[in-house]
Amino acid sequence: MEMSTNLPDTIKNSNEFLTNLLKVMDVPRDILPSADDIGNVGNQLPSMLAKIQPSLRSEKIAKMCVAISVGLFDSAVNYIWNQTVIELRRRVVAFGLNVVKELKQKTYSEQDIDEMSDAQLLDLTHELELINDEGFYFLSQCRDIRNNFSAAHPSMGEIDQYELLSYINRCIKYSLSINSLPKGVDLKAFIDSLNQDAFSNEQVDFWVNKIKNTSSQQRNALMLMLFGIYCDPDKSGVARANAIMLAEKLKDDLSEKSISEMINRHEEYSYKNTNDKRKASEDFFIKIGMFDCLSTAVRHTIISKACAQLESVHYAMNNFYNEPVFAEHLYNVSKQAEIPNSTKKEFVEVVTNCAIGNQYGVSNVAEPYYDKMIKNFSPIEIKYMLEMPGCDNYVAHCLKNFQSCKQQYGKKLRLLNPTLMDASLQNVYNSLLRKFPV
Repeated sequence: MEMSTNLPDTIKNSNEFLTNLLKVMDVPRDILPSADDIGNVGNQLPSMLAKIQPSLRSEKIAKMCVAISVGLFDSAVNYIWNQTVIELRRRVVAFGLNVVKELKQKTYSEQDIDEMSDAQLLDLTHELELINDEGFYFLSQCRDIRNNFSAAHPSMGEIDQYELLSYINRCIKYSLSINSLPKGVDLKAFIDSLNQDAFSNEQVDFWVNKIKNTSSQQRNALMLMLFGIYCDPDKSGVARANAIMLAEKLKDDLSEKSISEMINRHEEYSYKNTNDKRKASEDFFIKIGMFDCLSTAVRHTIISKACAQLESVHYAMNNFYNEPVFAEHLYNVSKQAEIPNSTKKEFVEVVTNCAIGNQYGVSNVAEPYYDKMIKNFSPIEIKYMLEMPGCDNYVAHCLKNFQSCKQQYGKKLRLLNPTLMDASLQNVYNSLLRKFPV
C-alpha cells in the first residue's frame, strides 16, 4: 500500500486548527513546534512511512502522524516506540519459544515476553540475532530517548524536528522495515541439525564457519547453548556428541563473558546438587581444554578420581589392555593446569607406579602417556618421585623385588628435568641414576 502524497498538506492545514485551539485556551503558540517545523517533518514522512512493512502500519503509526500534525513530537516518539517494541516481541515469539529455551536454558511463555522490560527485550533479540549489533546500539539509544524525552515520562527537555526524524528513521530501519532483519546463524536450522544425525566432518566445518562469522553476541550465545546441551542428561547422545564436537573446534573463539557464564552454570549445578549436569560440565571443560578454569577444589577431586581409576585398573585383570584409556584421560587432564598441591603426591605415586609396571612388564600403549606426565613433573613432583624408593609403598616393594621395575624406574628417572632441581635434590638424583642404570 502506497502512502498518500497529500499527507504533508494535511499536516500543514492542521496549523490553523492548532492556532485557534491554543488561542481559545489562552496558551502561547510557541509551547509547541512552529508551523514550519511541523511542515518539515510532514514533508519527510511519506518516504519514511513507505519503508514500514504494510502489516505494521497500525493505529499507533496513525496516531504518531496525528501527534506530529499538532506538534506533539514527544507523543509521536512514544507511539512509534510502542510499535517497535510490539514488533520485537512478535519476532521473538515467531522465532520459536522452544528455540529460545534451548539457547537461554529457561522456559519462556508469550506472557513472559510481553512482561519483559524494553532493555531485556533488546538484549534477547540481540542474542537471537533478530537485531544486529548496529540495530541494538541505535535502538538502545531510542529507548533512552523515549524514557527521557517522550510523553511516557516526565521529560528532561523538548525534542526538535531533526531529532524526531532521526528517531523515526531508526525505529523503522532497525525494526519496522522489510529489510530490518539481519543475517546470522539460522538458529532453528542449527538446532534441528544438532538433533538429527551425527555430524560429518563437512557438517562440522560448515557450522563452525557459520558460527565464527556471525556476530560476537550470537557466537557467545551459541557457545552457551552448546554447553547447556552437552550438560543436559535428557538430550540425545547425538545432540550431545555434535555439541561437544563443535565446542572443541570453537574453544579459541570463546569470550571471557562466555567462560564466566559457563563457570557460573557449573557452580549452579554443584550447589543445586544436580550431579549428572555437574559431571557433564566437568567433562565439557576437560574436553575443550579449559580444565584450569575450574576451582582448585574441583580440580583436586577430578585428578584424585582419575588417579584412583587408573590405579584400580592397574591392579586388576588385563591391566595392560585396559590401562591406556585411563592413562590418556589422566594425561589430558593434567596437561591443562597445574596439579593442585593437595593431590600432587597421589598423582606422582600413581603415575610412577603404573610407569614402572610389575614383574610382567608395562602397558606399552599407556607408557607414552606416563612418559609425557613424568617429563612435565614440577619441582615438588620430582621430589616426590625421587623419594619413592626410600618409602614404604608398593613402588619401593617393586623396586626391591623385580628387575624389570628397576630398569623402568631408571628409564623414567632420565625423563626428569634436572634444571628444576636444587643442589640437594640434584645429589639425590645423581645417586639414584647410579643405583638404577639402564
